[in-house]
Amino acid sequence: MILAGCWQRWCKFWFEPKSPLPLAIFRILFGLIAMQNAIVHTWPGFLSWYGLNGIVSIDSVVGHYWDGLPRLDLILLLPRSDEWIIAFFWTYVLAIFFLTIGFGTRYSAAFMALALISFRQHDTFNLHGGDTFERLAAVFLTFSPAGEALSVDSMLKHRRIPSSEPMRYCPWAQRMLQVQVALIYAHSFVSKLFVPQWLDGTAVYYATRIDNLVHLPMSWLFDNLAVCKLLTWFTLIVEFSMFTLVWLKKVRYIVLAAALILHLGVDAALSVPVFEWLMIVSFINFVEPADLSRWMTAAKRIISAKFRLRLSAD
Repeated sequence: MILAGCWQRWCKFWFEPKSPLPLAIFRILFGLIAMQNAIVHTWPGFLSWYGLNGIVSIDSVVGHYWDGLPRLDLILLLPRSDEWIIAFFWTYVLAIFFLTIGFGTRYSAAFMALALISFRQHDTFNLHGGDTFERLAAVFLTFSPAGEALSVDSMLKHRRIPSSEPMRYCPWAQRMLQVQVALIYAHSFVSKLFVPQWLDGTAVYYATRIDNLVHLPMSWLFDNLAVCKLLTWFTLIVEFSMFTLVWLKKVRYIVLAAALILHLGVDAALSVPVFEWLMIVSFINFVEPADLSRWMTAAKRIISAKFRLRLSAD
């Protein structure tokens, strides 16, 4: 009986139909961040990394990093010219845009994933943690119902097949995104346990001494060793909670709020582009659809009331 109950809960966790609303909101925010990453961070030096005369040639990458194994790199299927490589990049950006608005959602996510994999294989040196998470998230979005709400796809579908019933879908892809986020925090937490500075509380102090990483100098805060120790241990507590306590509904939103504070603090203090915001938007996948609907309704009510008040004042 115990094993049967565990199996039922396991199947319910992965496969019980749920509203696609959290996944749809994640899709939109994820797409906006991916667009910013592509245009602001990747495009300015794009040909220096991926062009025919890039810093590291594709022949060097293949010879030293492919280990004689076949790899997926769509760029190698293109004619050998920078113009075609540039066209591939902007097609990738267009796919991100379509994913964001939810037009051809699964196909857009699939092309985005293939493009990111190709960029990764074509030049292994131009990479950060945000790129890795983007690549994994795009793969899971390909197999998800992320386009079934707040999207062009859903509007076109409802025009063809009108329905007032709330749509529910198998959430396994959303669960995979949750698990991936939990694994990121688990890896980060465990790796820190082997670094003395994290255990003695001085890690934040040393991190804020790296001048080329400092975003906003806050010497009034980070020159205080006691504060640095508290922030260091707070980071460990949050990271531990994000792969353990976050699964408990009673404390989930407290854990997510603490993680939000952590990432906003890191983004304010240190220049770590993209990754912090990708983690923040991934929290949406942990929010219950009913709670999201209630919060969105409350937000609409407040905005509508303020708009009516402004109109009456005019």
